Amino acid sequence: MKGVLLALGFVAASTRSEPGPAEASSREPQMVVAHPRGATAIAAAAEGLVLATGGLDGVVRLWNGGDLSPLRTVAAHAAECYAVALSADGARVASGGLEGATVGGRVAVHDADDGTLLLEWRHATAWPLSVALAPDGRQVAAGFSDGSLRLWSVAADGAPPVELVAAGRRRVGALAWSPDGSQLASATDAITVWDVEKRKALRTVSGHQDDVRALAWSADGRQLASASHDGSARVVESATGTLVRRVDVAGFVMAGPAGSLVQPLRLPLIGVAFHEGGATLARAGAGRKIDRAHLVTGAVDPAPLLGHRKTITGLAAMDGRLFSVALDGTLRAW
Repeated sequence: MKGVLLALGFVAASTRSEPGPAEASSREPQMVVAHPRGATAIAAAAEGLVLATGGLDGVVRLWNGGDLSPLRTVAAHAAECYAVALSADGARVASGGLEGATVGGRVAVHDADDGTLLLEWRHATAWPLSVALAPDGRQVAAGFSDGSLRLWSVAADGAPPVELVAAGRRRVGALAWSPDGSQLASATDAITVWDVEKRKALRTVSGHQDDVRALAWSADGRQLASASHDGSARVVESATGTLVRRVDVAGFVMAGPAGSLVQPLRLPLIGVAFHEGGATLARAGAGRKIDRAHLVTGAVDPAPLLGHRKTITGLAAMDGRLFSVALDGTLRAW
């Protein structure tokens, strides 16, 4: 089984505030300051060795996945950018975010090479929390704060989206396209797997007790991983929804009334990625670190990954490496 990487983030104190060049050392990962106001999202395109990040500045930035050198900056949103996605070859980048002081949001798809706008769609009363591009870049999906889920053809010349789920339900916090492009996974507190061509729900997978913040397919499409606000991560067989592994991540321990009771406090998991190199679980917690554990044995790697100074907001895996972004504004390659 391929490895699963998860991150559990939380807010911490100081951080660097100015952009800087890539750094690497024996104690810290390679690093750039990607979005000084805070980085909110990350996506990777293994075929093109390209990374995309989004930030509270509304900007989408593209990076060389080998050395973290900048490739292009796209002024995608008037306010915060909350989600990014790439086609498999890195030629197209999708994003979702707010459009100013109103509650409205915008979904956009740009050409990653020259920044040309290929598609945009605005919502007057809700904003996109998640976006996903089909591997061939021809379709884009977005999940909104009002619970709606929409699907577009990028080349449809202004045609309205297909509404897979109507507004009024729990918000759609995560999306992921299967590697072969035939299925789309969406998540509220449960996961729905869709047949894209038929626009039909194939199955719903329950198990989480709170909103799911991240989804990832294994490279062969046989497994689907999820990370939730309930503090747990789950890996299921994508064809059946059968549970392969559940991992609960305990957070801080806090004192009860008058110090008489000690209770566990679970912090939300906010990132998940299948990573080459074995069945591994990575999690980030109180020390702003990413811990890794073997999904089969549960053994924890004694050397955590350290560096982020604020909440980790996303993970991606590519070319044998793990990449993470955080509200400290940095993009790090491990």
